[in-house]
Amino acid sequence: MEKLAISATFVDYRRIKGRKVHQIIFEVPSEKWPESYDVLGEPSIDTSEWFAIAKMNGAEPVAAKGGRLAQRAGILSGEGGFAAFAAEKHGKEPVALIYDFCGVTSRAHLDHDDRAAARFHELTREYDAWRLVA
Repeated sequence: MEKLAISATFVDYRRIKGRKVHQIIFEVPSEKWPESYDVLGEPSIDTSEWFAIAKMNGAEPVAAKGGRLAQRAGILSGEGGFAAFAAEKHGKEPVALIYDFCGVTSRAHLDHDDRAAARFHELTREYDAWRLVA
């Protein structure tokens, strides 16, 4: 089923002088940006597209709890071999590599974001292949 909406936080607005319009500014967590982009699409300089904006009636986002993938990422972060791999192949510290490579700000997101999970599996396959050669 195609997702048709995103969750965002209303943070600000600004009046555009001379055009009689306001820009409304919403924030989306970085780990949710790919999902938001899928729903909204890329802005066009040639056309405008209208979107509905609705209040979520006080609903708060649910904090993600880590599961199996978050636990695996934590274990990997502490492994000396993974630290060597992260430095040699990516020039990063283990935690920074996982967060950057998977596009998350918390290991818990690995268990709740399909794209992040797929990227994590890609990273662990790359690490496993590196270990066989190293």
